[in-house]
Amino acid sequence: MAFAFYRKPLLLSAKTLKTLVENFSSYTKPLDMTENEEEMFYKCCRATDLITGAITQINTSRESLQRQFDRMQALYESTTAKNERKDMFSELQEIENESKFQEVIASATETILMLEIRLTEARHDKLRLSQKLGLTIPSAKTRYSRKPPNRASDGTEQRVDSRDNNSEHSIDDEFLSDDESEQSQRLSKAISPPKIKLPMFYGVEEEFTEFWAVFETLVHSNKSLSTVEKMLLLKESLEGNSENAIKGIQLVPQNYSWMVNSLKKKYGNKPINRSRIVQRLVNLKPASNTAENCVYVLDKVKMLVNLMVSAGLDIRSTEDPMWTEAILKKFPNTIVKKVLLETQEKAVVTIDDLIADLEKQINAKVYVDSRLNAHRPHNISETRAVSENLQSARKEKSCAFCKANNHLSIACNTVTDIQRRRDCVREQNLCWKCYSSQHESFECRKLNCPNCDQAHHSSLCTKTGGGHMDRQSSSRNNPHSTNDYDRNRVRFNNQRSEGTSSRFRRPYTEHELQNGTRNDGISANMSVPKESLPANNVERHQVVLMTAEGNIWNYKEQKFQKALFFFDTGAQKTIIREQLADELGLPQQHSELCVMSGIGGHIEQFRSNFVPLKVSTTYGKHIDLTIQTKPILTNGFSSVNLSDSDKDFLEENGICLSNTRVHGEHQIPEILVGLDYYYALVLDSRVKGKLPSGLHIINTVFGPTVQGRGTLGPTTENPTTISMGLTLVSEGKESEILQNIFELDGLGISSDE
Repeated sequence: MAFAFYRKPLLLSAKTLKTLVENFSSYTKPLDMTENEEEMFYKCCRATDLITGAITQINTSRESLQRQFDRMQALYESTTAKNERKDMFSELQEIENESKFQEVIASATETILMLEIRLTEARHDKLRLSQKLGLTIPSAKTRYSRKPPNRASDGTEQRVDSRDNNSEHSIDDEFLSDDESEQSQRLSKAISPPKIKLPMFYGVEEEFTEFWAVFETLVHSNKSLSTVEKMLLLKESLEGNSENAIKGIQLVPQNYSWMVNSLKKKYGNKPINRSRIVQRLVNLKPASNTAENCVYVLDKVKMLVNLMVSAGLDIRSTEDPMWTEAILKKFPNTIVKKVLLETQEKAVVTIDDLIADLEKQINAKVYVDSRLNAHRPHNISETRAVSENLQSARKEKSCAFCKANNHLSIACNTVTDIQRRRDCVREQNLCWKCYSSQHESFECRKLNCPNCDQAHHSSLCTKTGGGHMDRQSSSRNNPHSTNDYDRNRVRFNNQRSEGTSSRFRRPYTEHELQNGTRNDGISANMSVPKESLPANNVERHQVVLMTAEGNIWNYKEQKFQKALFFFDTGAQKTIIREQLADELGLPQQHSELCVMSGIGGHIEQFRSNFVPLKVSTTYGKHIDLTIQTKPILTNGFSSVNLSDSDKDFLEENGICLSNTRVHGEHQIPEILVGLDYYYALVLDSRVKGKLPSGLHIINTVFGPTVQGRGTLGPTTENPTTISMGLTLVSEGKESEILQNIFELDGLGISSDE
């Protein structure tokens, strides 16, 4: 007897509806016409009020009956046991037959339709008689009332928008009702209200307070919802780990309190949630010196402050030194200095005041940067601009010893004495590991000196004696190294120190042997100039990395959006840029501290979150992935530069590349696909075709893409070097060589970090 609680109320509701239909059936008859028009006018007014009230009562009773039946049907559909479903179906049919549910609902609907016809007739006659007799339509104490229209000089009606409830109402008011929150529910609406979405909870403890506040208002305290409906809505609002907290609890009304208490016990511990919020602030990656990154970090800080308020501790109006220092550490010194100058004269600086000052300075930085960017020339090709930006970034980091802007501190040939270098670093209060002024040496993430394992750079090490300087002198004696250094690309010397492995040195090509040129830099998608070749026949090559544009699901906007994928068989895991994951609203399943080892033993440590990612293929199918986040993937590289013959080949064969960047544009991939999902997204790793330039065509779930090495065709101009790779500094030890590689460019890791 699963429906024992519903049987009697439903039978009584059906009986009530049937009685109302019988009582109001007399209103469905036409009005008796009288010769006295004034008497007929008031008769129409009375009929309008009576019919309106009848429609309201029948409609309310019908909706109540339908709602009770829907609850029983929902309970039946939520039951999974076959035996229970069979018994419930039989009982449901028995109740339906006993109450004559279908017949009563049909009779009520028919009566409402007939009453609406009579209501329209009465309104029309009332309006006609009021205009003819010059009478005003009296105010009725119902939910529906009207005002007489004003008539213009040409006889046309003019609507009067008046709110005088004591005398008369507009004609349109008769078809409308008062605000739902005050008196009644509107029967006729011009525009349906937007559907309110229930909040989702993904198991992040510190976000539970905010989730429950919204859910409690919309569902938990809503008396119009049954207990079973509340349980179903609660279950639909839980995703990820949070769903496990109520797994196994049977969906019966008496278990609703059990479900709520289980969630509150697991996620509603406010002291623990507050400590987690503080930990998230401590682990928040500090902002770089760019305006965009400062805005991103400030938004994160605001979110954590709001979460702390939701967790029961309002720190906005407090002067908490720990929070103040923790927040200031997340921003560059250029921003912090201005904030401290503004707040030094204030007796009390609350967290709200601090955030307001930070926001003011960051907004000013955004404005200045945008104005400066507007005055920069844009007549240089995008790929060339990227190369120049990389070179200018190196120049901006001027030498800490001689103040020159044409080389880095570690490559200074002017100040060669170790003690003088140490004095310069000490006087300028620089970091002894990376020469940055943004942090102290004990805060620096760079590795210690490989010679003595102390907290300083190898160029400041006293245990190496003059060996380091001697190697630099040797470098100056090498003409090839000098020329390359003048072009801001330092290469390996021909005279390598003893003990250095030759596996880092690629063999000379035939073309390099003929021309005496060499480039040992690691590069991708680059064209190498051959200045000694004849100017009328210069052949260039390009190395294209495998990229594709695909659709990924945005949880916030509930739609798919484009993202650039980079396929790398040298990577183990698939990762997504952390900022993009936040913009998409990807739910965090859990997090871990990752230690990533790169080329040369470079170790990077960061906090990574596991998030679900849904991608859509070109065939409309969905693929669910579980990937990890990373603050920075790469600074980007050039896209493919298709020749005219390549474009003709693609057009003739009907091939549409998934990545529309085909003119050598600079591109920054947002998702890196490693070996864990590489073969799930690449349909067949074998070559499906070859372009005239030599590039290979590979099929992916997003469509065809190209990769490999191909020609760019002959040109009569001297090509400009485009080096998107790493520059290698001549050092005596492999560990020091590879350490400096990542200190210079580092795949998105600057020396300020």
